[in-house]
Amino acid sequence: MLFRIFFLLSFIIFGVLAAPTPGNEPKEPEIPDELEIGVSNLDLAEEFVKITKVLGAVNVNHCPLDNIKLPLDRTNPALPNPAPGLKLKYVAIGRGTQNYTCNATDASTTPNAVGAVATLYDASCIVHRNPELLHALTGPFSHFIPGVIHFVSAIFSRLIHSSTDTVVLGEHYFEGKTPFFDMRLGGYPDWVGTKKVASADAPTKGNDVPWLKLESTNSSGIHDVYRIYTAGGKAPANCQGQNPYFVVDYAAEYWFYGN
Repeated sequence: MLFRIFFLLSFIIFGVLAAPTPGNEPKEPEIPDELEIGVSNLDLAEEFVKITKVLGAVNVNHCPLDNIKLPLDRTNPALPNPAPGLKLKYVAIGRGTQNYTCNATDASTTPNAVGAVATLYDASCIVHRNPELLHALTGPFSHFIPGVIHFVSAIFSRLIHSSTDTVVLGEHYFEGKTPFFDMRLGGYPDWVGTKKVASADAPTKGNDVPWLKLESTNSSGIHDVYRIYTAGGKAPANCQGQNPYFVVDYAAEYWFYGN
């Protein structure tokens, strides 16, 4: 029932915000520059933390994950298993952008990946109760406006009157070429800088970025990170008609293993 309320609110609010007002034709969104993208996502995340702490956050915060199995049999080849001795610590839905540059704007040039930014939402209680429901969420999340997700989550938390702090688990960003995942934004001590050790095409093909296994290069509390059930994020085949810097919306599940 709670999930039905959440999605009903999501679709109602999303529909209202997306609908053009009479007499105003929809405008094409402007592409922000690199600095604006990073600041915008960080500001949204920080604002959401403040909102949820005031209203009381959704009671989906860090449920037990002891018996949850990572679905590695969905790709060919399968991603490697987590390192021995590690336990599943967090499961999140990441919503953000994959970021690209183009050195020219013709069909002979391909986009260069220059990192990603995303907010990580705690999905541990969803995967604890219904893993298939979680796997179905990244598609809708990739199309939601981030501000709508934050606002609906705050309303949802108000309805439940939870005592937990926030449904924001953390943030994902790059420092240079290193992917970072930082849970301190959500009040947890763990963080990790990573490197890619394995990749597999998303089973859905299309415009979805690959599934990944990442391992820590420096960290506190986290060693292995998996990006699975991706939706969106893939760059176009070439740079024809693209801006020098552009972003592609995406969502994905992130599974974090540590000690």
